[in-house]
Amino acid sequence: MAEVLLEIAQNASIRGMRVDGVDLFSVLDFIAYVCPGRNPIYATQLWNRAISNDSTSNEVMPTWHYCKFKGQGQRNTPCMTILGLQKMLLILGSKVEIF
Repeated sequence: MAEVLLEIAQNASIRGMRVDGVDLFSVLDFIAYVCPGRNPIYATQLWNRAISNDSTSNEVMPTWHYCKFKGQGQRNTPCMTILGLQKMLLILGSKVEIF
């Protein structure tokens, strides 16, 4: 598993990992980027709501996997492909800040 970065803006990137030839990116990093200015656990709270909600979990569930990034204290992190992140953006809806 090789680590990759998705550079989305100047000085902003989303951690990722190549698993079996597929690039997967951190859902929590993505949510924190598109919903800025919140407390550090906001992304985790939104993610947990999305996977526990029956109407959105069917859209999200098949597209994510857990990855563990290098570094001390790293935990399993939900990750998705770019297509999965695009779906997540639609699910987040009005919570997303337009830049």
